[in-house]
Amino acid sequence: MNDKLKRVLPSGISFVVIMLSILITSSIQLYQSNHLSEQQNQIVDLKNRIDKISVENNTVVSKVKSQATGVDAERVKKDDEVVKNLMKKVFTWKTHKEYMDIRNELMKSYSLSEDSEFMKTFMPNVENEVIDGENYNQIDVNGYNITFNDVKSYVVSIDESSKVYEYFAIVSVTSKSNNDGSADYNLALSYKMTDSQQIMNLIGYTLK
Repeated sequence: MNDKLKRVLPSGISFVVIMLSILITSSIQLYQSNHLSEQQNQIVDLKNRIDKISVENNTVVSKVKSQATGVDAERVKKDDEVVKNLMKKVFTWKTHKEYMDIRNELMKSYSLSEDSEFMKTFMPNVENEVIDGENYNQIDVNGYNITFNDVKSYVVSIDESSKVYEYFAIVSVTSKSNNDGSADYNLALSYKMTDSQQIMNLIGYTLK
């Protein structure tokens, strides 16, 4: 009986070891497969979110180049100063009247309509109600204001024949109000600039 058991026992142990090896290998492969699948799903989800942001913003971000062929550094410096002064003007107001005056001046100077992307993004209409001679609006009542911080421009393209530079820029600002405190955020801007520093084709974008 003992001799028979001695002969069978090694075979039984070998069988158990083999089965354990198979189970461990299968478990590892299953874990790796699930982990890989999870990573792939995360990658797909991230790509979808990036695509969604790109579509929502509807910007020319994909065209932006940090350096374009034939860029004149001095020309870019002059153009940057012009757009920076424009942004300072857009965000320099303290009352509803000042805001609306600047808004109307911009629409006239740059041939912008009320529903243009630039106006809707950078200077949307702020409703005002007059009651007993007093103005009631978000600016005068809640102390709403936006401060310009900085603008970073990128050359998108250059028209060699007309010397017109096309830009895409990120504009950083800070909004403040009595009710909501302050918050920093970015807006996007695309525009063209002539060699005499005249701005054309102003388009604004919100960055979500």
